[in-house]
This record gives sequence, C-alpha cells and structure tokens, in this order.
Amino acid sequence: MMLGWRTEPSASRFQPLLPMTAADLRSLLAETADLPLDPQFAGRTRWIVEANRQPVGTISLTVESREHGLGAIGYGIGERHRGNGYATDAVRALLPLAFSPDSADLWRLEAVAATDNETSRRVLERCGFQLEGIARSYFLIRGRRVDHARYAILREEWEQTRSTERRHSEPAPL
Repeated sequence: MMLGWRTEPSASRFQPLLPMTAADLRSLLAETADLPLDPQFAGRTRWIVEANRQPVGTISLTVESREHGLGAIGYGIGERHRGNGYATDAVRALLPLAFSPDSADLWRLEAVAATDNETSRRVLERCGFQLEGIARSYFLIRGRRVDHARYAILREEWEQTRSTERRHSEPAPL
C-alpha cells in the first residue's frame, strides 16, 4: 500500500520522492521499527497512520540536532483516504512524542509544505505550527524547483495549546 501511495500523482506533485522498490521500502521500515523514543534518540523514525485498523498513510519524525533540540516531521496520506482528518490526527498524536521530556525531548519541531499544497499547510496550522516564511526553490520535484512554506512549533507553544484544550474540555462548574 505504501508503495502505491508514493506513486500517486498527488504525492509526487508535492514531495521529492525518490523511486523505491517494495524491498527497499520494507528495509527502510524495518530499520526504524520499534526505535525507542527517548531523550537520546537521534535519526528518523516512521509510523504507519491507521484508521479503523487499516493503513491510510505515514508520518515521520527526524531529530535534526540533538544538541539544539531540533526536529522535523513529514507525512503523507493516500489519495483515497484524504479529507478525513487523518493527517491532522497523526500530527497531533506525534507532538507529545516529539516534545515530552520522557520521549524525544525536542524544543522545536519544523515542517515544510509546497506553497501550492494548501491542504498540508492547513494541517500544520490546525496543529499549532506557525508560518515562518517561504523557502524559495526549496526542493527539486519532477525536474522543477518548488517553493515551500516553512513552519515550526515550539515546545512552549504546544504546552500552552495543550493546557488551553484541557481547560476547554473540563466540565463547567455548577
């Protein structure tokens, strides 16, 4: 399934995906399976995004700099599964793993989205990421340089959003 998602026209429109065989993909997933997310974690890990026990996409977390607490995320949802909030749910589920001192213990999480990919940009904004600017000619995609919007969220912003959400979900006093 993942191999199929990677070859969908909309995936290759916005992402610089390298050609990959099924064996390459299996190997890549095996390398990152069951990696413990702790304050020493470095590198990249990936998860399959599931809905109703069926795979619908992927999400990844990369520690860019352990020294500075910098990380990056990437995600993709299969075409037939889009529009159901799965990307937003996956990013929201990843944030505690990225920021928790008992997990990856990051201070800053970054993401990029092609400027034309309004859906992906909305996902990031819904999850509290702030637009920081446009990286011109950021990726080479299908032989064309594509501008990307650069987003980030800081641990303190995530913590503040989380505490606000908890207050709003608490029952009102009688």
